[in-house]
Amino acid sequence: MGIGAVLDGLLGSPAYNANVGRTILVGPLNPWNGVEMERLTAPVNRLRLIYGMRGFGAYEHEVILVDAGGISGEILNGYKYYL
Repeated sequence: MGIGAVLDGLLGSPAYNANVGRTILVGPLNPWNGVEMERLTAPVNRLRLIYGMRGFGAYEHEVILVDAGGISGEILNGYKYYL
């Protein structure tokens, strides 16, 4: 079982959604995903972030993808710590 299956089960659960008002998932951008890269490099996107909604069963949750390419390891580790 991978993390995707775990998130699908948890975030799609009626019990979870009845007790949690808002969920925001944050993760790295997948540079090999053509759709993500097209959104990221669009002229209107200057912050190197992609924001959207993703369905988990009957529920939707917020997702933020961050372009981590070109960020130094020290800065990236600090960012991960605060997440």
